[in-house]
Amino acid sequence: MLKPLLSGCIRLDFSPNQITLFTCFLCVVYAALMAWTSYTNLLLLCFPLLMFVRMALNAMDGMLAKEINKQTSLGLVLNEVCDVVSDAALFSAFLFLLSGNQKIVLILWWLLTLLALLTEFISLAVYQTNRIRSHTGPFGKSDRAVYLGILAIVLWFFPEFLSETSAWIIAFIVIGLFLAGLTLWNRFKSIVESSQ
Repeated sequence: MLKPLLSGCIRLDFSPNQITLFTCFLCVVYAALMAWTSYTNLLLLCFPLLMFVRMALNAMDGMLAKEINKQTSLGLVLNEVCDVVSDAALFSAFLFLLSGNQKIVLILWWLLTLLALLTEFISLAVYQTNRIRSHTGPFGKSDRAVYLGILAIVLWFFPEFLSETSAWIIAFIVIGLFLAGLTLWNRFKSIVESSQ
């Protein structure tokens, strides 16, 4: 499905790194608009579409790199760094939206953000150790996109969750913490296994 767009990128002489940087820029701008403008409800509704576009662009930069034979170490590191920046921006936007909740919700969300970012850093560590990119889940990049997309839709349908602590919000964050912790464990395990 992405091949026509890939052909267009080749014709326009786009580089894989340009697509990576554009994707990161798109996520950061969207997160800022969601957190600091009056269009929050509309942006929450469209959030799953943003995640779909992000995943498509993330696939395209890798496809383009293979197609034009420009797979570089810089591109790989830039890909991971931009993923960290994008996730930091998107998770922080939800932190702003949930700021009306009690402290426990904010603390849990901060912790979830930290663990989500750590999964990307561990992915780089795995690559440094065995030259294999680790996509071990169950809370990889695409899984986090689905997770945030579900949260966005729920908050759009139930905006009262933005300003009040609910058992649903806490349970949802705890599930995310469990999945992120399991992902970190799985990725650490791959480092240990590769060194044996």
